[in-house]
Amino acid sequence: MPDDVRISGPVMLVLSALGATRNGICGNEILLTTGLDSGSLDPVLTQLERDGWVESDWEDIDPSELERPKRRLYALSDLGRSKTEQLLANLFQFAG
Repeated sequence: MPDDVRISGPVMLVLSALGATRNGICGNEILLTTGLDSGSLDPVLTQLERDGWVESDWEDIDPSELERPKRRLYALSDLGRSKTEQLLANLFQFAG
């Protein structure tokens, strides 16, 4: 598992959105929170999940009860949360 995720503006936006919750959020919520389009979001989520920073799973619902399909929920992994905290600490140190 690579340790060096390429940190870009979209990556920071996604990490910020995911860092705001521990329960996981769906792709559409990430789009609304970050302002990214799906063409930018999908590669970021793929990279972060591949590199172990993000975990995803299908929500545990009965689609017939809610009359909608299941959503894939994304959340920071322990590694992702730790790395995001390090990034923010470095950013504040650099800016301070």
